[in-house]
Amino acid sequence: VELSRRRVTAGANVSVPVAERDGFLGAVGEIDLTLGGGVDHLSDFGTLWDANLGVTWKPTEKLTLQATYIPREAAPTLT
Repeated sequence: VELSRRRVTAGANVSVPVAERDGFLGAVGEIDLTLGGGVDHLSDFGTLWDANLGVTWKPTEKLTLQATYIPREAAPTLT
């Protein structure tokens, strides 16, 4: 038995500054939002989607906090 799978993958991410230390909402520090998504097409399974949503907060120069949420679909392995 010979098993094979072809995969085509595409994705994009965008990072958007929400607050800047020397500008809008400067008292809370720096805040960036990250949005992204992707698609995988598997020859033997079909099309699967994934996304990501993240936030990065820098309340001070030396402290950075990050949170990310990544929902994704996954295909079973060939075996």
